[in-house]
Amino acid sequence: MAFFPGCAISAFQKDIGSAVMSVLRRLGYDAFIPEGLQCCGRPLLSLGDRAAARQLAERNAAVFTSQEADAIVTACASCGLTFKKEYPTLLRPGTKAPAVLDIHEFLADALRGLSLGFVRKTVTVHIPCHLGRGQGLPRAVHDILRAVPGMQIIESENADRCCGFGGVMRITHHALSDGIAEEKARTLIAAGAPVVVTGCPGCRLQIGNALRRAGADIDVLHTVQVIDEALAMGEELETREASFAAR
Repeated sequence: MAFFPGCAISAFQKDIGSAVMSVLRRLGYDAFIPEGLQCCGRPLLSLGDRAAARQLAERNAAVFTSQEADAIVTACASCGLTFKKEYPTLLRPGTKAPAVLDIHEFLADALRGLSLGFVRKTVTVHIPCHLGRGQGLPRAVHDILRAVPGMQIIESENADRCCGFGGVMRITHHALSDGIAEEKARTLIAAGAPVVVTGCPGCRLQIGNALRRAGADIDVLHTVQVIDEALAMGEELETREASFAAR
């Protein structure tokens, strides 16, 4: 199982990457990050530089083609959208675009029939734009969380409204980005949950910063981090039960 971490996870949120690798291995996969991967190209596309984005696409496609993997997954909604929607138009005719699954798509099948451990959490959900509208997976985070025993979801108002990160928008339109994030923080705080779960590292970073500026003591997690905890709890329970049965 090949994992494409993307820039946001590699540079800023390595804990999400660690959770992805842990989940894949707990599920029995030989997980690895191929060497030579570069940015998916989303920031360059946002700036209109398709030529530079094409170079990155060709490089990444070549790396994945050289690997022997049953599947490729990413935990970044923006990277997933870029692979699915942009690479087929960026790559030269005849070049095979890598078939990349968002981690939520992968887990929807991989978790079927598994006994996840009990995780007592009350959460609210933010749906990333590039996951919901972009990839057509508006309920993906909810569906994965509902597979976890003990999970309580409190719906927030406008859960699918943009958090304001928007890739390079955070840099090029900082004040506008902050204003959108502040509105998002208000709705999440109003939901009253101690934890926010989202499916994109960029959204997690943006929302976490906005909540801190608002003085809110609310954790922000990626969906895969919750699943990693649930799988660990399940393994712990199985170990205890096996130990008890052996007595």
